[in-house]
Amino acid sequence: MGRRGPQPNPNSRDNVKKAVRKRDGHKCTECGMTREESRARFGRTLDVHRLIPGSRYTLSGCVTLCRECHKTKPKLKRRQRSETPRRIGIRADLAKALALMAKRNNRPVRMEFNRIMRMAAQAAGVWPSPQDED
Repeated sequence: MGRRGPQPNPNSRDNVKKAVRKRDGHKCTECGMTREESRARFGRTLDVHRLIPGSRYTLSGCVTLCRECHKTKPKLKRRQRSETPRRIGIRADLAKALALMAKRNNRPVRMEFNRIMRMAAQAAGVWPSPQDED
């Protein structure tokens, strides 16, 4: 006979966080701190950071960070909560692509995002701006 009662939800926040930490080898994706080092230094396990603040916890939209690296990331302020990516339609696959590119190029996600935006602005002919050329 089958199991009775509620089945665990693989997409629950806790399950997604466990899967993200496992995918990232239980290490901070920016500085390489291990979960053991995190527990020794901060008294807690590694954090799971959403690449797009305010979005849902998804395997493709999150990375593992130590407390020190995580606190440098932007946070949503209360008035910004109505403007979360989920509500304005930013696609999770783009966040995944950005995270993969950053990892492939061995750069922090923020640096990779800035590089991509600069390349797009150059291709569109709006970078550098006339003010930057002085």
